[in-house]
Amino acid sequence: GHQVLSLGRVQTPTLALVVSRQQEIDNFVPKDYWELKTLYRDTLFSAVGKSFATEADAMKLLEEIKPLPFQIDDVSMKKGREAPPKLFDLTSLQVECNKKFGLGADDTLKTIQSLYEKKVTTYPRVDTTYLSDDIYPKCGGILNSLTQYSDILQAIRGKKLKKSSKVFDSSKVTDHHAIIPTGQPLPPTLSDREMKVFDLIARRFIAAFFPDCTFEQTTVKGHAGKVTFRTSGKVILDQGWRSVFLSMKSPEAADDEERDSDNKTLPEFHKGET
Repeated sequence: GHQVLSLGRVQTPTLALVVSRQQEIDNFVPKDYWELKTLYRDTLFSAVGKSFATEADAMKLLEEIKPLPFQIDDVSMKKGREAPPKLFDLTSLQVECNKKFGLGADDTLKTIQSLYEKKVTTYPRVDTTYLSDDIYPKCGGILNSLTQYSDILQAIRGKKLKKSSKVFDSSKVTDHHAIIPTGQPLPPTLSDREMKVFDLIARRFIAAFFPDCTFEQTTVKGHAGKVTFRTSGKVILDQGWRSVFLSMKSPEAADDEERDSDNKTLPEFHKGET
């Protein structure tokens, strides 16, 4: 009896929270805001922590700093690493198929269910992104079966297969593990949609055995008057697992990455230049 009562008490505030969040979403009104940016040496810098509710406020500050010099105050570089993306559970596969191909969640489920019935991918209705440790010895064989990716796999041939704790962890697997290829040959009857979804799963699986992507992140800060500006850029030192996805990149995807301000390559800035 007590358990049921306490459960009831916990549920009510949680439900209330969900309802009020939904009201916030329903009543959300998008508002325009203004930001200050400056172009210096073909590089766009943005004012730090400043956005303005009205254009007049932004213009006022702009007029104040317009006649003042812009000076570089700090250039900092740090090396970073990015691990391969996690293997797919059903939800993350649905998200990715929606992003890449515009597929609805139901269409993705039907497609992956069909691939499972054709024995080319593992059980789809899973909520884990991990594999149990006993799958590791089978992974070399599965990778070898993916003959259409042999060019990509060249980079890891002849090396001991990486075993990352971000991929293999039996404690995070119950009945079924993350969605991966089974290693069975692909039947010639796969539809275009099935091929696309299989390609995502196969590449994600291959990437799990590739080294991290390493990059150098540069952040440049400057000021004009009392306004601080910053910009940042990234130079990839070693593609690592990212090389697995290069051959599937559409021009649009490459553009998106270029537009992402943190991915641009910066010219060399020096502290004190103005």
